[in-house]
Amino acid sequence: MAPNQQTQIQVTHFSKLPQLDGMEVIKGDIPSPGEGEVLCQIFLRPINPTDIHAVQGLRPIGPHHTPHIAGGEGVAKVVNLGKGVKSLKEGQRVVGVPWTGLYGTWQQYRVMPAESLMPVSDKLSDKVAAQLWVNPMTATGLVETSRPPEGQYMIQTAAGSTLGRMITSLAKHLGIKIIDVVRRSAQKEELEKLGAAAVIATDKEDLVERVKEITGTHCSVRRDTNKLRLQQCVT
Repeated sequence: MAPNQQTQIQVTHFSKLPQLDGMEVIKGDIPSPGEGEVLCQIFLRPINPTDIHAVQGLRPIGPHHTPHIAGGEGVAKVVNLGKGVKSLKEGQRVVGVPWTGLYGTWQQYRVMPAESLMPVSDKLSDKVAAQLWVNPMTATGLVETSRPPEGQYMIQTAAGSTLGRMITSLAKHLGIKIIDVVRRSAQKEELEKLGAAAVIATDKEDLVERVKEITGTHCSVRRDTNKLRLQQCVT
C-alpha cells in the first residue's frame, strides 16, 4: 500500500551551470491509476547529460515548461493496477519505454499508461535496468547513422564510458570493426573483451600513428572529439 504523499524534485525555473539552482525538493500527492494505468514506485534513477540539459531548458524535445518533475529514466516496481490492466502484476519491475514526456522520474511514485511500461527480466540488475532507455537508444542511433562501409573501421572516443561500452558491444554484435580510444591503458582489457577490434590508450600511444597502423590509413571517422588529429589520418 502506497503512502499518501511522496518526495519529488521539481524544476521551478530553468537555470544554468554550475549552480543549477532552479530545483527544489517538495512533497506531492501520490496519484491513483485510472483505467489502463499503473501506479509505479520508482526506486533507482541515473543522472544523464540529457537530465542536466533538461533542467537548463536546453533539451530540444523538452520539457519546455516549468514547473515540472525532473528525471528522464529509471526502474520502478508496480504498486497498483488500474482497471483493465492484465499485462503486468503488482511487485513486478518495469521501465518506461519511454517514461511519458521523457521526464518525471525524480519522484517516488508515478502513474503511467500500462502500454508504456516494459517488464524487466530477472537477469538484469536494478542498476542496468535503470539505464535501459537513454543510453541504448543513443548507442543504436549512433551506430546506425555512423556505420562504415563493410571492411572499414568506425572510431569512437570516450570509449570507456557507459555509452561507449554499449557502442562497442553493439558494433561487435553487428560485425562492425570498431577502434576504441581511451585515455588510460587500464581501460583497454575490458573493451577488448567486449569486442573492440583495437583499443588505443592515449596515455601511452599516439592516436594518429596507431590508427594508421591499424587501418593502413583507410578509416571512417564517426564519433570523434579529436577531429583535427583524426582528419590528418584519413586525408
